[in-house]
Amino acid sequence: QGERLDRLVGDLFTLARLEEGAFGPVPDAEVDLDELVLEQVEHLKGRRLDLSGLSAARVHGDAGQLASVVRNLVENAGRHASETVRVSVATEGKVARMVVEDDGPGILPDQRSVVFERFGRSEEARSRDHGGAGLGLPLAARIVARHGGTLELGDSELGGARFVVTL
Repeated sequence: QGERLDRLVGDLFTLARLEEGAFGPVPDAEVDLDELVLEQVEHLKGRRLDLSGLSAARVHGDAGQLASVVRNLVENAGRHASETVRVSVATEGKVARMVVEDDGPGILPDQRSVVFERFGRSEEARSRDHGGAGLGLPLAARIVARHGGTLELGDSELGGARFVVTL
């Protein structure tokens, strides 16, 4: 519980700093997106993990912040999945795309903007005790935007939510 609380406070602090524009320019360091995925999925327990679409992808940015994006999306998928979480990474020219999806109940279209607001949670998440605080997805969206990318939410062919990060 102490670690969880520490991370929540850290996420809230980072989110506030991102919203204030307190960070300088994004570092130009090379980051292996596929390596971040492999590091973060190690913590996913009790779910079938499909990494068949994982290939090498290198982006430029802040490795710690990008790891936070991956961690938050993977944990969110794991929290809502019935059985399966699928993560894929691919490149198309100079663009890297990471897709995180699950076979859970998904997010209704009218709830999709809410999950990117600070402390926003979908009705499904509120009705079940998933332990989320409503900070992970807003933090991920702001980090991706800071890196000049996009984070989109849609329906997965698995039946749940599909988050697509483009950098």
